[in-house]
Amino acid sequence: MTRCPIPEYVRPLPESVYPPSEDTFLFMDALEKERNHIQTLNPLFACEIGCGSGLIVSFFAKHIAPQSCFCFATDINDECLLTTKSTSKINKVCVDTICCDLLTPFLPRLYRSIDVILFNPPYVPTDEVELMNSQPFLGGTEGIASSWAGGRDGMEVTNRVLNDLDMYLSENGVAYVILLQANKPKTITQKLKARGFKLTVVLKRSSQLELLYLVKIVRLKPPHP
Repeated sequence: MTRCPIPEYVRPLPESVYPPSEDTFLFMDALEKERNHIQTLNPLFACEIGCGSGLIVSFFAKHIAPQSCFCFATDINDECLLTTKSTSKINKVCVDTICCDLLTPFLPRLYRSIDVILFNPPYVPTDEVELMNSQPFLGGTEGIASSWAGGRDGMEVTNRVLNDLDMYLSENGVAYVILLQANKPKTITQKLKARGFKLTVVLKRSSQLELLYLVKIVRLKPPHP
């Protein structure tokens, strides 16, 4: 199988924008592996939460999503949104950008309407002070720290999305999320199962931090009567 080329992105990146790194490339490799499954779903709405440079959502729009799929991206950092918009234009794809905290403004308007969620979250374990200082909605200042400061177990931001996944994800939708070994993937799997979701590992890769996982989350199918 011919590998999809990596999209171009704005260089040099602003200092507050997370540069493409090992987790970014793991994400794109996993999306390529999942391409047939995603296209079988015929998604209409796809969103990247915390888009950074816009490389992942541009890759998705260019190589993975069918033409009928509307792609948008959110971030709390204005510079990330401007960079994502530029990255999408360079790659001749359409990606709408919205400045907001995760997906909070979309309820109830997009209740169970998002077919594909892409999320490379701030997963690094940090103390509460560091987390709060990185988050504008908690009174902190915007900056590059918002792309990696994850609070306790590196999961405080990720959990805000996973806890509301039932409200955002369409009935046959799929969420792709990066996790670190320190995030306790087995515990996350158990919690999601209790909420009616199944987590599977698509790809994993060793990094300078430790083991990175790209996981797929879908609804559990009800048992046959």
